[in-house]
Amino acid sequence: MIFNSISDRIELLVTPELHNEVDRVIDETDRRRLQSIIDTYPRLRVAPDVLARTRAALIESLGHAPAGARDVSDLNHIAYAAAAGVSVVATRDLAVLQRLTAPAEQVGLRIVSPDDLVALVDERESAPAYTPAALLDTGYQVAEAGVSDNVVLERFVDGGAGERKKDFRLRVGELARQRPSSSRLLFTDPDGEPVALLGYAPSEQTLEVTVARLRPSSLRSTIAAQVVSGVRTAALARQKNLIHVTDPFADSAMYQAFLADGYRPTSSGVMAATVGGVLSVNELRSQLRSLRRSLSPDDGASVLPSWLDVDIQPDLVEPNTAASIERQLRPLKLYDAPIPAWMVPIKPHYASQLFGYPAELFPRGDELGISVEQVYYRAGRSGEEAPGRIFWYVSGSRNGEVIGTSELVEVADGSPDVLWRGIDDSVSTLGKRLRIVLIRKTQCAR
Repeated sequence: MIFNSISDRIELLVTPELHNEVDRVIDETDRRRLQSIIDTYPRLRVAPDVLARTRAALIESLGHAPAGARDVSDLNHIAYAAAAGVSVVATRDLAVLQRLTAPAEQVGLRIVSPDDLVALVDERESAPAYTPAALLDTGYQVAEAGVSDNVVLERFVDGGAGERKKDFRLRVGELARQRPSSSRLLFTDPDGEPVALLGYAPSEQTLEVTVARLRPSSLRSTIAAQVVSGVRTAALARQKNLIHVTDPFADSAMYQAFLADGYRPTSSGVMAATVGGVLSVNELRSQLRSLRRSLSPDDGASVLPSWLDVDIQPDLVEPNTAASIERQLRPLKLYDAPIPAWMVPIKPHYASQLFGYPAELFPRGDELGISVEQVYYRAGRSGEEAPGRIFWYVSGSRNGEVIGTSELVEVADGSPDVLWRGIDDSVSTLGKRLRIVLIRKTQCAR
């Protein structure tokens, strides 16, 4: 039953109008059976004058008096509940949800579906999760989607691809029903406009991502990469090492971001394995062999490294292979793999803009703050080679600490006019030779 998770916070009550509905049942046996059932529940008692005023207010807000017997009963149920001081009514009746939700709010009553009731209880008990928080110290924000966001969520329906609103509501409603273990994360831009929606819930061995949507925006691909980067963290927080993206209407940019983050296509979407912590190569091999037992042969071959069954010494693993494994199983770090590392000094102002640390008086730029990949350049040849790791060291007499790491993806050498033509003319002052280093932010230790 949907209410099992919140049974200790709700009360099932019977309005007098329910007896009127039962009296209209033609079959006497059914009528007596239903009557015996409703007699086991507490009955709402309301003063007649209070009920009359509440009913009149509902009719005024509705704009007309109901005509049919069913519509009259629907209105009376809501009137009884509001007059008795009930704050929330849950119903599966779509007609009631569509016609009476707004009038009920005028008399202090909230009407929700059973799915939304679970989410509403969680929203009231876990308010901080539903309070928008800055995404990486930028103007972008993220929060759990509450019941009041249902209209906003429907802006992510992919009608152009044939998705029906009814199916979308079922999809997000299933996530609402599983709160607080599930999440429906709503991302908004600095103007408060919704730009992304990510929904997931844990299953036996897997974090199931059933909603992965984007809306048109100026940084669409960047937002997709940032949204996807947080899924692995969510999986590990729920002690899941497998992630399965099954949304049949996942946005194309989001789908590409999953592939770029190491996910592999399967017959039902895309899938990835994720491993946390700092491990040795042999420790990782042991952990993955255990994980493989929970996968089908096809899925195991897709998401687990191909060298799993190869008996190879850690120091013989190629740097490119080790870097690929870390990327495929992110946020894993292999401490005995031969991946080169460089310590790169960075001034506090630039560290604040890149990582959001140390804090500054003025906000960091939104585009730089949420981007996953960046380029930095320096004069001459400085030794960096891909693949590798970069440790960022905040320079200056008042700093002197390593505050983040990045994955070194690519290095290119050449003249400024070749490497940066049309991008940044100021680099010509650096000299005749220029080195460009493409990095992917992976972690900030704050």
